Amino acid sequence: MIHRPGWLLPLINSALSVAAASLFLAAPASAQAGSDGFSFGIGGGFARANSLGYYVLSTLEFPSPVRFVRSRADLFFADWGQNVTGLTANVLITPLSGKRLAPYALAGAGAYSMPGSNPKAGWTLGVGLRLPGELRSVTVESRAHGYLRGHGPEFGSSRWRYLYVPIGLGVQF
Repeated sequence: MIHRPGWLLPLINSALSVAAASLFLAAPASAQAGSDGFSFGIGGGFARANSLGYYVLSTLEFPSPVRFVRSRADLFFADWGQNVTGLTANVLITPLSGKRLAPYALAGAGAYSMPGSNPKAGWTLGVGLRLPGELRSVTVESRAHGYLRGHGPEFGSSRWRYLYVPIGLGVQF
């Protein structure tokens, strides 16, 4: 196990917050960005389960006749000394969509797979902030995933495993 000093995570989070604010100030305004048609995105961030690791993500948002509700499919890989791959189907709710800022919440369910095991069912919840632009949008989001580990005495008292992504950055095209 790699030992990371206790001050490292707050420093990294602060640096990412500054980067997100810089992107926010540089993003051109457009009220229509990300509301019509399909949208593909990529992103990543830090993952925390038993220890600190990383998280990479690709997304596909689908068009919706209702402006504040959209569906999104996510494929991700996370590694923190162990790794998991997940495919989730989500609903995004954006109650306030402005020209420069669009906060959202997401909830979804999907399949999670660890090496050497069959896919297991799970869920995800998160909140995010979309910074709309003319050609692309920048997203900053925080998510939690919960998925079944299995059952039986070898899994201990908890059948669930949790993965937390405290801050992730992405770009939607």
